[in-house]
Amino acid sequence: MENNKDYKEHLAAVQKSGRALKFVPEDLKTLELCEVAVKEYGRALADVPEELKTRELCEIAVKDSGRNLKYVPKDLKSPELCELAIK
Repeated sequence: MENNKDYKEHLAAVQKSGRALKFVPEDLKTLELCEVAVKEYGRALADVPEELKTRELCEIAVKDSGRNLKYVPKDLKSPELCELAIK
């Protein structure tokens, strides 16, 4: 139950500022929490565990700033995503 309380606190923190994701313990990072953080602050993708990075999540980050392309795993980089980064 304590873990659930911690999770809710971290979720509230990343809803206020996606930058807070870097302070969330790895075992509490979920796809939902990471999505909230990246939607709020695209650069938060840098703090998303590799196994949670999805094409959609990377797209959100790159739409926020083309510079976030550097945090996209090689296997998720596509010509479309690179084009999006340039725009």
